[in-house]
Amino acid sequence: MGIGRGLLAGALLLAALYSESAQAQTAVFARRGDWEAYGGLSDGAKAPVCGITQKTNDRSLAIKFYQGDKTFTVHMTGKQWRLKENDEYAVTMSIYPGGDWVVEKSGATATRFTDGNTFLVFEVAVEELDMFVREFRAGSQMRFTFPKVEPGGWTVSLTGSNEISDAFDRCRRAQKASDGAILGQPLQWCFKSEGPTGEQIVEGCTAIIGAGLWTGKDAALPLNRRALGYEIKGDYDHVIADMTEVLRLQPSAAGYATRGRAHFVRADFSAATADFSKAAELTDDEPYAMIWRFLARRHVGPEGATELSASAAKLKDQDWPYAVIDFYLGRRSAEGMQAAAATPEQKCEAAFYLAEWLLLRANAAEATPLLQSAATTCPEGFVERSAALAELAKLPR
Repeated sequence: MGIGRGLLAGALLLAALYSESAQAQTAVFARRGDWEAYGGLSDGAKAPVCGITQKTNDRSLAIKFYQGDKTFTVHMTGKQWRLKENDEYAVTMSIYPGGDWVVEKSGATATRFTDGNTFLVFEVAVEELDMFVREFRAGSQMRFTFPKVEPGGWTVSLTGSNEISDAFDRCRRAQKASDGAILGQPLQWCFKSEGPTGEQIVEGCTAIIGAGLWTGKDAALPLNRRALGYEIKGDYDHVIADMTEVLRLQPSAAGYATRGRAHFVRADFSAATADFSKAAELTDDEPYAMIWRFLARRHVGPEGATELSASAAKLKDQDWPYAVIDFYLGRRSAEGMQAAAATPEQKCEAAFYLAEWLLLRANAAEATPLLQSAATTCPEGFVERSAALAELAKLPR
């Protein structure tokens, strides 16, 4: 079970909250309704950027500030708009109630981006940014009028803008600190799905946690990612500490399963069973959580098979790792379970789960080579690799 698949600490909302492309590597710091505040590195210049976005089914708005720029940028697009590339349009942007902040642009430019969409883009002097944020925070509506684009104008609700403004301000403070370095390598190490080592994930996440870019319940995200780094490193005491705080902030099946694995590897099987049971209460379609709960229960006593069989019956399909469940329930041989593993990743998992079965029977001699195989063939980031290394460390030499 690797990063981004199954109940894994680093998988929680990662695809939605971290964007990576040739143009940008950014993370979402807060999300309220249709609004998001984000920051990171953007564009070929790798300039630290802080932004606010709002997306609906037919329109989108983005407000971006790049470190060191003398302006901030407003991007808008709508599915029904008929914008001609490089043409200029008159736009008025205002915030209500109050209306103290109003921007009138006679030459907003229609610009085609690399994704093929055409946006209406204009710049506002950076001296206006602080006032914009204050009005954005306190306002209830943002209004755009542009007769040649949309005769009736566009009114955007500012519900949630207070929290979004706070997150945007935190990002801007990070831009100013150390020339925005915190929005570069540390952010990428913490959230990038492939490449960073466990040590780098921990280092990056620790740095951005210290910077206070996330607050309240949102702070669960970098803690969750750091727990993944600790799990890759095999530092399960820190996994438990971070995930306990994550679960206080945002209880989830993924969080309970992650902490349950840490308890399992530390041989606290009662605590592991409790966590996997809690994960099962929150989701009934996660086969890996079923497998780990069965193993934890079997370390405590003979129970578990009836529960595993009942849980497996609720699964929507019998794809891998269903063969592991069949093996544990006596419906498939060890050889049949291993033969069902079709990919190298599944084969390494099969080795690990067969080894765990043998350890339940105190057969360390046959389990050891299987654990060694899982430790060397499972990719870094797979929980089976980390767990195999931990199990090997506990075996007598």
